[in-house]
Amino acid sequence: MEKRTIIGIVLCMLVLFGWNPLSEFMGWRTRPNPQTTQQQDGQPGILAEDVRPMGQNAVPADPFGQSAHPGDIAPGFPAESSQADGKVITVDTPLYRAKFSGRGGILLSFELKLYTVRTHFDKSEPAAQVNLVAGTVAQAAPLGILINNQHSWRNAAWSYTGSERVELGANQKESLTFWADLGSMTLQRTITFDADTYVLQEKVELRSRVAQAVSLGYSVSTADLSGPEDYQKITMVARVQGGEYNEESDRSTLGNGQSYGTNLTWGGNMSNYFLAAMMPPDPGFRMDARFQNEIFTVAMKRDNISVAPETPLQSSMNYYFGPKRVSDLQAAPADLTTSIDYGWFAAISRPLVALLLFFNSFAGNYGISIIALTILVKLLLWPLSYKSYKSMQGMKLIQPHMQKLREKYKGDKERLNAEMMQLYKTYKINPMGGCLPIVMQLPIFIALYKALLYAFELRQASFIPYLPFTDKVWLADLSLSDPYYITPVLMGATMFIQQKMTPTTGDSTQAKIMLFMPIVFTFMFLNFPSGLVVYWLISNIFSIAQQRWQLRQK
Repeated sequence: MEKRTIIGIVLCMLVLFGWNPLSEFMGWRTRPNPQTTQQQDGQPGILAEDVRPMGQNAVPADPFGQSAHPGDIAPGFPAESSQADGKVITVDTPLYRAKFSGRGGILLSFELKLYTVRTHFDKSEPAAQVNLVAGTVAQAAPLGILINNQHSWRNAAWSYTGSERVELGANQKESLTFWADLGSMTLQRTITFDADTYVLQEKVELRSRVAQAVSLGYSVSTADLSGPEDYQKITMVARVQGGEYNEESDRSTLGNGQSYGTNLTWGGNMSNYFLAAMMPPDPGFRMDARFQNEIFTVAMKRDNISVAPETPLQSSMNYYFGPKRVSDLQAAPADLTTSIDYGWFAAISRPLVALLLFFNSFAGNYGISIIALTILVKLLLWPLSYKSYKSMQGMKLIQPHMQKLREKYKGDKERLNAEMMQLYKTYKINPMGGCLPIVMQLPIFIALYKALLYAFELRQASFIPYLPFTDKVWLADLSLSDPYYITPVLMGATMFIQQKMTPTTGDSTQAKIMLFMPIVFTFMFLNFPSGLVVYWLISNIFSIAQQRWQLRQK
């Protein structure tokens, strides 16, 4: 294999696997100072209130404080409505526990019952459930409605009738209805919950006392959705627009506010494992996004909607608050599986994840399932690996002849190339035979890397929970790194053994590069998710066994 090819492959692998750890270590991913993204009064943005009035008698109020009621019950209000200030309505389902404020129906909490926030270093303390809107209520209003770009939860008198606690069992649905007097208009929000999915459906009805054009917006706000020890600590704004998936994770860009236009399938905030998204029912909604005060906010808006006194305006929106697990995403009214972005090699990654789930249905242990998947991939790649190894053996055998040719024709490059090609032909050796199979395998390796990195099923999936013969927590979560660095060190050792067993061409520079790779990869893998390290470790062990078998066939 040529030096340049070897160096190119090494550099590609370093960029692929080393960029995230390096950028974390160097501090290139530091969060911006909240003050630098603080929105100034009057600056346009999805949280800014413009000068257009919400209603003739609208009375501004604090988000959860007392507000002045305009007086008369407006059209569309229930006859026995009650003031909603201070009320907290809890919706309890088998999948989540959601809390809403009676003022505006905004989301105060959304806890996922099946998923917890816990590190692998200490499992003695009770684990808190994942709350997708934790830390947002003081700065934003998750699930808030915007009327004429104003906060309806602040600038209206709200009412709510019904129980303050709603419990749903399997196959059950239930709705909450909130009413607001906006002065010249009334607003009715009806949010429906399905106990079997993470999807929330909302219907909005606006009634106006006078003919007017209004702007209607739905918003979703979250703080950082990444866990404290996630390998990729990135929360981003993502969307599918015009059939194409796009994402934005740069906080300075989002701090300036972004508008993405219409024709959206879905849009929202997400991390590797969780998603808070909106799915508009038609392509007429546009999407705005902003990062401000450590909060990611996305709004779906529609402007200049005509509302007549005799014709109420009806609108709807679908929400998803939950894990990026394929079966859950498929239950949504839009194709949310596109939120799992495997990159260029998605066509390979998705079948690999499906195989991983298939193996786990039998093994019941994702560590064992990764081992089975690794062995299957290595068996499929056996012919390529076999040819690569045979080619390198052939190149090693003709090294003495090649050296003589270099000395004999060192001043005649054209003649040297001709003689070397004749040498390859005589010994039936393809000079690219040792390199081409490796290059062809790279897409599969990268696809496996992506598959294991983004597979939600590996989050908190246990392999060997405790270090053998101790009470020390070890591979209890395959999405986290090995706390004792045992698997990365073993991976580096097996990589070194594999390199020593691989035939060399006699080129000292190439030999040094190849022996240096195990050291580099060991340091890179120290903070990798342990599921990835297990895959690479088993792959190395299988390659060593294959090389030993081929040596015995000589």
